[in-house]
Amino acid sequence: MRRANKRDENEPEIFSALRQLGASVYPLHEPCDAVLGYRNKTYLIEVKTPTGKSTKPQAKFIETWRGQYKILRSVDEAVTWLNDVGQGN
Repeated sequence: MRRANKRDENEPEIFSALRQLGASVYPLHEPCDAVLGYRNKTYLIEVKTPTGKSTKPQAKFIETWRGQYKILRSVDEAVTWLNDVGQGN
């Protein structure tokens, strides 16, 4: 029997903060937690708790993915990252 994917407990507050800053956030189940659109650019994001580790499939995806991919561990980190993205960093 296949089990449901476990979501990180901090995901709702991180997604909410990103949306409040004007990002579109579309939750996914694989290969990451969400696709995010901001200022006409698209990013794949993964939410982890401060001590959370990537699963083996996630680690393999990260190693081979050649596009934008960001792991976010807190609201503060998410806000700082999105502000940096907005400034072109």
